[in-house]
Amino acid sequence: MKRLTIFLTLLMLIACGKKVAEGDLYRQAEEMYQAQKFEEAVFTFDQMLTNYPEGELAPKAAFMMGYIYANELDQLDKAREYYNHFLERYSESADTNLINSANWELANLGKSVEEIEMLIPPTTTSTE
Repeated sequence: MKRLTIFLTLLMLIACGKKVAEGDLYRQAEEMYQAQKFEEAVFTFDQMLTNYPEGELAPKAAFMMGYIYANELDQLDKAREYYNHFLERYSESADTNLINSANWELANLGKSVEEIEMLIPPTTTSTE
């Protein structure tokens, strides 16, 4: 029920033409993500990008959309789309760690943990 209330509140604010502040939208999206309401988080991040495409938090929102699609919703095509959007649009202004993470995610989309070389523990040899 709370999920529906948050969603309807966002829709009403958007429909009424009231612009929710960028930081407020980001916090709402983060809260939804933390509550594992991934579709709602993506919707809110998308609203943020629509309303504040040049905003201070826009690069993080674009990255998070790719991250959620890849790691929570298993929608790899959409993840690729948003990671590429992030890199194309925000690579000049985004944090270097986010850029590196987006490139790493793109290189490893769809791979299991066992297939990602840097996550495989080194084999040890016995010297007995």
